[in-house]
Amino acid sequence: MIADGWTRVQSCQLYQALPRLRAQVYLDMTPLQAGWFGYESNEGREAASDYDRGMFYAKLLAEGESQTSVAERVGISKSALTMFLAFHKLPDEVHTIITENPRKFSYKATYEISRIYEKAGVRKALAIAIKFATEDLPLKWLLNQTQAVLHPTKSTQPATQKYLRYANGVYKQRGDTFEVSMQVPPEKRDLFASELEKLLSTVAIEAPPSAEVADDKQEKEPQSNEENNP
Repeated sequence: MIADGWTRVQSCQLYQALPRLRAQVYLDMTPLQAGWFGYESNEGREAASDYDRGMFYAKLLAEGESQTSVAERVGISKSALTMFLAFHKLPDEVHTIITENPRKFSYKATYEISRIYEKAGVRKALAIAIKFATEDLPLKWLLNQTQAVLHPTKSTQPATQKYLRYANGVYKQRGDTFEVSMQVPPEKRDLFASELEKLLSTVAIEAPPSAEVADDKQEKEPQSNEENNP
């Protein structure tokens, strides 16, 4: 098990220097202890990126460590640890962009990408991640993108309003509501009623039978004694 210096091992393999690689052997080290040893060694050299940290924290939790214990040992808050875990939750397509730009994608930036992914899916998250990396945009831009995805602004068009007054009535329109109050001469009532009913049939939705019964009952309900008495 290689607990420390894996990048140096790869270099020695590349340049065929592995037989001369010097190493210090630690006996009876558990995988969890080896993981912490490698982490602390990299942190001391400032060689790890936020991506390395986030993936390591996720492995610790998978091994049974609690978020509280991990956060306390590495010296970060639990909320920050949650943001680091975003590296582990992203799909492979987005992971590729992050691993190619490890210094660009801090744990805060990656957390914002994960929020976009959870809300809008992989295609949206991938497009924003690529733009963020290739155009070297600031974190503030990414924060604005997250807010735009999580809280899209609704286009508020003013409601159409119309009010026409006639000698024998009024016509009102407000948005999708229309009102007509009109006195029609006797000789035109039948034609007006017929044409109005034709027009209503193009948009009106029939009420269920129960509603019609309730309406009829309300119309036939007698007035109270208080209303009948002068």
